[in-house]
Amino acid sequence: MCSCLNTGIFHQFSADIQRGLLLVDTEDAPKTREANHELLELQRRCRESKAEILMGLNLEKTREHLLETTYYHKMYDSPSCWKGDVKVVNANFAKLKYEAARLDALKENIWMRVKGCGWEKTHTTWSHKRIERTVKELVTHLKRVITSKMDQDVPEDSNIKVPERRNDASLGT
Repeated sequence: MCSCLNTGIFHQFSADIQRGLLLVDTEDAPKTREANHELLELQRRCRESKAEILMGLNLEKTREHLLETTYYHKMYDSPSCWKGDVKVVNANFAKLKYEAARLDALKENIWMRVKGCGWEKTHTTWSHKRIERTVKELVTHLKRVITSKMDQDVPEDSNIKVPERRNDASLGT
């Protein structure tokens, strides 16, 4: 078996070349160490700036969520909220002439319950298999929500979700 496979390349050089390499490495060590520390510091600053940007984005999302939930919670107590009886939905629905106005009013009434009151069970999708839900389907959904008597359990404050830390790494099992 060849001895070059068992030893590293440094040990294959002559003693004079090995000594020369060690002297050059010894001279360059402070500069190399300083360059490595600068690169590590740059990495640390980049990581910190990314974390600050991410925190700013999360705060912005939370601010928007707070504004939206507070708005819809206050709207729930306004005359624009159709609640109490299915007849209220029918009467207000008949007052609206245009399909777009009806759709907007239905969506807002559903959002008042989902976003403003935090009733996730009342959530519905606006489309199914890339086909938008019809006004009739949304009216049926809203009537079903009203008849389910969920409107009796209105929270005093809006439903606010605060961002939490992710549990990326956990030790143990």
